[in-house]
Amino acid sequence: MKMGPGLFWGILFLLIGISLLIKVVFRLDVPVVRIVTGLVLILLGVRMLVGGPWFFREEPEENEVIFAEKTYRGKEVKNQEYSVVFGKATFDFTDLDSLSLPKHVKISTVFGSTTIFLSREVPVKIKGESVFAGVRLPGGSTAVFGSTSYESEGFDPARPYLGIQSEVVFGRVNMVYRE
Repeated sequence: MKMGPGLFWGILFLLIGISLLIKVVFRLDVPVVRIVTGLVLILLGVRMLVGGPWFFREEPEENEVIFAEKTYRGKEVKNQEYSVVFGKATFDFTDLDSLSLPKHVKISTVFGSTTIFLSREVPVKIKGESVFAGVRLPGGSTAVFGSTSYESEGFDPARPYLGIQSEVVFGRVNMVYRE
């Protein structure tokens, strides 16, 4: 069954009708307008965070983690953009070598958690941006509101490197070197 705007509005009108019946039959004062306004704002907020259709698709795309947990290996990372929404994702870039570089990845985390494992042998340049969230980079720098950046030892922009751009809202991103 496809969930779309028709289903949403149908459920919304059904709830309005039920609340009006409860108000008339049981003489309960139900704030119908406030409830409807709240439901519409919640739907619009979720739609803005997730983007695309009105409700979640049955199968998220390969580069999306929505209400789930997923692990990506460095050599398997094909897309340039990944989204983590209400979920947990792990990116393990320890299997990368100089032959699989350059690689640039953008990882967006909203109400979720992302862990990124790095190898000391691969040069890396990281930019982390956060809003009401936490970003912890390998050099020890953190950001709760704003941005921070990191370049590994031996980083040379003229040579191939792993570039990571991380954006997090109401979530957590932790980037560490795996020994």
